[in-house]
Amino acid sequence: MHATTGVAMSQQMTATGGKAPYTWTATGLPTGLTIKPGTGLISGTATSAATANVTVTVTDALKITNTVTFALTVGTPIAVINPGTRNSTAGAAIMNVALSADGGTAPYTWIVNGLPAGLAATSTGVISGAPTTATTTIVTATVVDAAGRTATSSFTWNVAGPVVLAGPGAQAVTIGVTATLKLAATGGTGDYQWTATGLPTGLSLNPASGEITGAPTAEGSWTTAVTVTDAAGGTSSTTFAWSVAPALTVINPGAQSTLVGQQAHLALTAGGGTAPHTWTVQGLPSGLAFDPVSALITGSPVSASAASTVIASVTDAAGRTDQTSFTWTIVLDTPADLTARATEMQTVELSWKPVPGATGYRIYRDGERVTTTGTSTRLWDRQLDDTTTYLYRITAIGADGLESPLSAEATATTLATREAPVNYTACRQNNTDSGCTYTTSTPADPAYPSDGGFPLTDGVHGRSAAGLAWQGRHNQSDYSFTVDLGVSRPVTELNSTWLQAQADDIQLPLTVSYSLSTDGEQFTDVALVSRPYVSMADQVRSYRAVGLNEAARFVRVTVNGSGGWTLIDEIEARGTVADIPPA
Repeated sequence: MHATTGVAMSQQMTATGGKAPYTWTATGLPTGLTIKPGTGLISGTATSAATANVTVTVTDALKITNTVTFALTVGTPIAVINPGTRNSTAGAAIMNVALSADGGTAPYTWIVNGLPAGLAATSTGVISGAPTTATTTIVTATVVDAAGRTATSSFTWNVAGPVVLAGPGAQAVTIGVTATLKLAATGGTGDYQWTATGLPTGLSLNPASGEITGAPTAEGSWTTAVTVTDAAGGTSSTTFAWSVAPALTVINPGAQSTLVGQQAHLALTAGGGTAPHTWTVQGLPSGLAFDPVSALITGSPVSASAASTVIASVTDAAGRTDQTSFTWTIVLDTPADLTARATEMQTVELSWKPVPGATGYRIYRDGERVTTTGTSTRLWDRQLDDTTTYLYRITAIGADGLESPLSAEATATTLATREAPVNYTACRQNNTDSGCTYTTSTPADPAYPSDGGFPLTDGVHGRSAAGLAWQGRHNQSDYSFTVDLGVSRPVTELNSTWLQAQADDIQLPLTVSYSLSTDGEQFTDVALVSRPYVSMADQVRSYRAVGLNEAARFVRVTVNGSGGWTLIDEIEARGTVADIPPA
């Protein structure tokens, strides 16, 4: 017999035979239970759990008795222990989830309704199986104990979609370069746990975050398998490849130099990384172009240029990058076929082949630069000393002033000039004068004055320094001297001597023209001498007109000055006839 604490019960005892009425008595009843003597009904509410041995005696009207003894078990109330909300993942097996009850009397029998599809419960309350779809259900569990008492409880069962791990695709990394790969999963329930096999040496997986980090230490190929597991035991796996390459490095081609008009051909190369490589190039000189497919720089430069900084960048198939820089200078070709030929007197004619891209040429005479020309490939070097051998070399000049290498040498020897041993401007026939008299249109500047005598006709030549022999004028573009030779003279040469001192802004005249007269009124132009080609060094230059055959008493020297100072020393009218008596 069974009873439950706190729960009212009644149990009718019965008898047969004898002679009614019956009288009932009982001993050993649990506290809270009694038996009615006239009816034999045991009733009441047991107050504590126990198992009692109860003896019940029945007596009929004839005082005949009978006794029975039995066990009365008083148990606690039966209840289902609620398992709480359950979380599972579709496709993940549920391993023997056991329901439990409290109180009542074993054994228990379970009735479970509302389980997600794919799950089932046994009569002993064990749930197992694998949910098939994502869902949320209310599960009702009812327990029946050995005394037939029942209890019911409901709980929620969530079934999440299956955990899915997305494959990251093939990975390419570089030795020694830190790599980071964050794996991603969806679905499932709860926190994920990650495992991996086959990682490249030097890389590791964080089991809680699913992040792979590290710096590879060995070149090669790996196949990595990664598995993610959710809190419900659902799993998903993926495999992918790793390639570990040496570090990507652009091979620096070094400084480049190309002639104007010359075909350029430079292949850029890179080491390491993962092919294919993608290139970009910046800063190429004008006329050159880059093909990113072939990584070739080609073209023909159209003009000389100073060293340009070229930046070459490469990106490999894994997105790694590297770059390098180098200089590229476009130079002019060396002028070829330079010839030098003496023509006339005091003149050498130069000629050479044109250089593509040249905007001018520089002329070097005896190792000194004497002038820069335009694009003409011919030059006449005038006002040279006679019977003198000169050595010439030239360079080509670009638009930005870059200069080509020096050409091969060419030499020429100037012709002999007609002899003119007598200087008529000395006027020494009477042995009284130190020089012929002269007049000037523009007085000398006080900074470089005339000494008051005959400094331009005394036959004393100044040295290459501004001293007493020199007289000067500043910013005078047109002035003249007129020398009276005293009598008419047979003139074969006229010259004047000028100073160049660049540091003091003393320049050679742009032109000096010579004219002659017999009466001092009417002058005839006989020669125009332009500024000769000279170096920048301090020097004295004579503007000579040779090969004349004129008779005159008056010599006029007209000067087209420069923007600075012009300093003159001596004016000479020369010939071969001496001892002509004065007028």
